[in-house]
Amino acid sequence: MDEKPADTSFMYPVFPGTTLVGRAYLNSVFWEAFQSAKIAYAVDRRFARRGIATASPRELSRIAFTEQNLHCLQGEVLTDIAASRHVVENGGFNHCGTAPDYLRIDGPWQTHELHQLPNSAWDGSPANSLP
Repeated sequence: MDEKPADTSFMYPVFPGTTLVGRAYLNSVFWEAFQSAKIAYAVDRRFARRGIATASPRELSRIAFTEQNLHCLQGEVLTDIAASRHVVENGGFNHCGTAPDYLRIDGPWQTHELHQLPNSAWDGSPANSLP
């Protein structure tokens, strides 16, 4: 069995054409019993409302499920940002809870909605090798 780090992150540049417009992340990637990761993404505001952010969770789930053989992904969004909720829900993620004082952003601890996407095709086999 390949030895894998317990906690790993991967960053993927977002190029919808020839211009770098953002980054997408698989964070806190855990294999073994958990086989899960958290997603994050950031897109330059100048490229908002073009479907670029919406495509990020879909592409991250494709990578996580087909290349990494992960079982589940989680996305966290601030409770007052409807656009972020829309992005993860359009990516197939389902609301699974609310976490008070979850992340510290711009000073105060902020409450987040937790969203989850299980890999319905996961076959229980060991995770693939690191990319």
